[in-house]
This record gives sequence, C-alpha cells and structure tokens, in this order.
Amino acid sequence: MTKMLSSVCGAAISADLQKRLDAVDAEDKEAVLNLGIDFATEQCKGLLKEGAAGLHFYTMDRGHSTKQIISKLKADGDL
Repeated sequence: MTKMLSSVCGAAISADLQKRLDAVDAEDKEAVLNLGIDFATEQCKGLLKEGAAGLHFYTMDRGHSTKQIISKLKADGDL
C-alpha cells in the first residue's frame, strides 16, 4: 500500500523507511501502523528541532494515528 500511494503522488520512500518496512510483516497491520506512527513522530521532532513554526497533518481518515503522534511529542516535551 505504501509503495502504491507513494507512486501515485510522485513521492519516494526513503531508504531508512523502506528498511524498516521490510523488517515488519506487511500482514501485521498493527506493527505497520506503529512503525508509521514512530517514523512520523521522528520526522516531526526533526522539523520542530530545525525551527518549524508548526505541524500540519493530512490524516487520510487516520485521526487516531495523528493523536498518537501528538501524544508522543507532548510526552517527550517536543510540543
């Protein structure tokens, strides 16, 4: 699904993300979801560290994931 979505929008999957995806059973939806949440949280931390004024999320009907990311950022003191 990730490869299909990235190809449709003309994006590339980074080598780091692809390596992480390859290490997870694609059929284990919870593991893939958690990997995505962790990866997105890391990206957000990097953006905020570099001075981003804020974050904007396109949830694509995945509001739960966004809530998890925000919770992790708050817990770690990044927000």
